[in-house]
Amino acid sequence: MRPNECSSAMKQGLVIALVVLVAAAAVIGVFLLTDDAKVPSMLLSCGQSQEGEMDKTAPTKAGSSNAAFENLGTESEREAFIRELGGKPGTAWNDPILRRAIVGDPSEKVQGAALEESIKLARKAGGDAPTGAVRLGLGSNKGNTRAAALKAAREHADPKFVQELIQLVDDGDPYATMALNALAYTQSERAHAKVSEIAHDESAEPKLRQRAIALLAITKDKEALPLLRDLVNGQDKTLAAIAEEVIKAMR
Repeated sequence: MRPNECSSAMKQGLVIALVVLVAAAAVIGVFLLTDDAKVPSMLLSCGQSQEGEMDKTAPTKAGSSNAAFENLGTESEREAFIRELGGKPGTAWNDPILRRAIVGDPSEKVQGAALEESIKLARKAGGDAPTGAVRLGLGSNKGNTRAAALKAAREHADPKFVQELIQLVDDGDPYATMALNALAYTQSERAHAKVSEIAHDESAEPKLRQRAIALLAITKDKEALPLLRDLVNGQDKTLAAIAEEVIKAMR
């Protein structure tokens, strides 16, 4: 190629390049000066998720369940919700909704349903779970819920319950006799000592003392034999009859 022809070709190339740059600048200017409504959504959505919800966090299942439970107004609705929750795969014995219902729901029926579901799930889980579920019930502010927990504590005797059980007895709880039952069936010196203490206490509430004396047949407390013999020969016919049967059971 001759020098003049080469120079002419280079000039043409530069002109074409300048035209392309000018056109590109014009397009970019349009995007910069246009409001968001006219800008392609693909550009506006950069950095967001496909749903455009990059900064929003979906509520967890637990959060959704909590909100749903709190919005239920009637006793029957809350009980039905608890039953459904207890039957769902993956629900834990200590689910937040079950815990809150056991210790704080205004309905004794709902509390009882929550405790029943919690204990059922805890038994499936095994380990220390049953102890934890029963302990929740012992802390309830409703008598029937505590009674259900005390029955379970008797069936699932665990020394870890001893302090709570003794406290219920000392507080004169309406279900103190059930607490004594659980103490008698618990393999714990402290638990059995409490049963013996009430059996010897002449100032104890009569029904509570009668139960404690009868439970000596379970604890097999040989040190209580002198007391039992005195009762057999005493003036209180009811205590005498109970003491006589206990002595027979301890032979």
